Amino acid sequence: MPRRRLAVALLLDRESSLVVDLLRRALGATDADLERIPPHVTLVPPSQVPTETVPHVWEEVRVAARRVGGPLQLELGPVATFAPTTPTIHLRVGTDPGLHALRAAASVDALTRPRSLDFVPHVTLRQEADEHRIQAAVEALADLRIVAEARRLWLMQFQPQAGSGGRWEPVGDVSLGPLHERPFGLQTLEVAASVTRGPSALALLRDVLGRNDIGVAPPLLVHPGGRARVLAARVGPHVVGVAEMSWFEGDGLLHYVTVGPDHRGEGIGRALVREAIDLLAVRRVRHLDARSTPDLPPALLEAYGFRPVSDGTWRITLAE
Repeated sequence: MPRRRLAVALLLDRESSLVVDLLRRALGATDADLERIPPHVTLVPPSQVPTETVPHVWEEVRVAARRVGGPLQLELGPVATFAPTTPTIHLRVGTDPGLHALRAAASVDALTRPRSLDFVPHVTLRQEADEHRIQAAVEALADLRIVAEARRLWLMQFQPQAGSGGRWEPVGDVSLGPLHERPFGLQTLEVAASVTRGPSALALLRDVLGRNDIGVAPPLLVHPGGRARVLAARVGPHVVGVAEMSWFEGDGLLHYVTVGPDHRGEGIGRALVREAIDLLAVRRVRHLDARSTPDLPPALLEAYGFRPVSDGTWRITLAE
């Protein structure tokens, strides 16, 4: 039976990650080491699970992210080691009730294995180092403190690669904190923004488009230096619509809106457009462009304030 090696982790914010990567390089990390996995705090260590159970594991991890009130503020430092048991160099992570509650929630049955060591939150700088380098790092960085933020919970999988030790890649990510819900008839519609598509959104896209080659990460269609987000709309446990957008500085692009065939005409596309506008307005995006498609007809775009600017392209001004 095919299996995947999965782990649950908190990835650090961009600014803190840059600092941690500088420390990793100073302690001898190579480009391959940095590419293997970004700076992180492992909550659930790697476990082998059957491939067919990955969507179920993802749903449990997604729910676990709601057990905390929002992003976690983490105090990193000083530098420490697990030697002589394991010759690591790492940053200690200050104890936080939210961190331990999140770990307990994310320790789903499929990933739970007997562990011989207690959970000690840390950010690894070097997995193995000689005694002299460990001692020098611990002494030199005894006063180091970094205040980091973790905004999202990640399910990661190990991907072997020929000619290297492989790398850890995302299965999905979910923001920490309560659900964001909109009224939807007699139910509620959950609309969540993520960095990756995640198994549930991928399944909908592959079903609607009839393709199996869709990747986990959305492309950056505006500018390689920009950012992108995936919006997934759920009714109960089911993803019923997906939208993607990217932006760079003040310019944004709504790539597409896709609604499952069984839920078209229910207002899900409108809710996704509204969510995209709100999300980008908060990020001070000035203009949002969109192409007219069957899921984004001119009447819908016009209802939200978009105006035609060229053949098939519509634009809304979010801020002057």
